[in-house]
Amino acid sequence: ETTDFSHLASTLNYLICEFTSPSQFITGLFGSFNKRTRLFKFINAGHPLPLIAHNGKTLPQTIIPDIVFGVLPGIEFHQHELYLPENSVMILYTDGVSEAENVKGEQFGEPKVASVLIECANLSAKEICDNFVKKVAEFSGGAPQSDDLTIVVAKSN
Repeated sequence: ETTDFSHLASTLNYLICEFTSPSQFITGLFGSFNKRTRLFKFINAGHPLPLIAHNGKTLPQTIIPDIVFGVLPGIEFHQHELYLPENSVMILYTDGVSEAENVKGEQFGEPKVASVLIECANLSAKEICDNFVKKVAEFSGGAPQSDDLTIVVAKSN
């Protein structure tokens, strides 16, 4: 596995800067997961950090996301690596999950994202996604949402 995600991200950023207006930007997270080594290599351009649950708790992250795509041409993006311990679960999600609002204008929040993940970590990947959609809908209580809900789940057995 020799993919250079840093170069790919820098090229993508250059193209977005070149072909969009200065007021437009794109957040992004992409990478690859090796099931054998349980290593996730990725670029994070302004997305919430991947969240890993293991043994009933979430694992702390020290990764600092890079700037969003399309703001500054010529910047360098950094490739990160996360190891998923055996019997852990990782979610990648958009800020539409953590920033979903209820009728009082309160956000779902990252602490609630972590508690929902811990609560449903033993379920299948599909059930985890379904559970998040259900929990966000219950929390929002019918309040209109201004962003998408995107959730990707990887389980390490």
